[in-house]
Amino acid sequence: MSRPVERIAEINDGKELWKIVVRIHHRWKVVSNSKEHFEMIFVDKLGDDIHAVVPAPHVSVFTEKCLLGHTYTVSNFKVVPYVLAFRASGHRYMIKFTAGTSVLDEDKHEIPAKSILFTSFSDIITGRFDKHVLIREYGFWFFYCLMF
Repeated sequence: MSRPVERIAEINDGKELWKIVVRIHHRWKVVSNSKEHFEMIFVDKLGDDIHAVVPAPHVSVFTEKCLLGHTYTVSNFKVVPYVLAFRASGHRYMIKFTAGTSVLDEDKHEIPAKSILFTSFSDIITGRFDKHVLIREYGFWFFYCLMF
């Protein structure tokens, strides 16, 4: 029997086997210490999102399998606490791909594109926003640092 599909909002580190249906909302390449990996933001049909990382050893396997704007069924990934200084999602956890991660069913799901959420200028000025979550603007990710 096949495992049921779960929502992004339900993802936590309390179990090891997950199966989600997602659209790749954003995708970017990161080069650090001469090693390249890529990262993505997954969104589900309810609009919830989560940050996903494909580590350097797995880039060649998943580069062509994970295309921006496409939908997939993703399973068998690792869930880890999201403790980066600047996060691309407000979710408490992030996904890390492993050698056993499965990416299937390209474009077989109806998941609408997620709207870009802008932080209002008044919230920035008054400091009423999560300073650790990157601010989305015009489809690119930026972060805001108060330098004063």
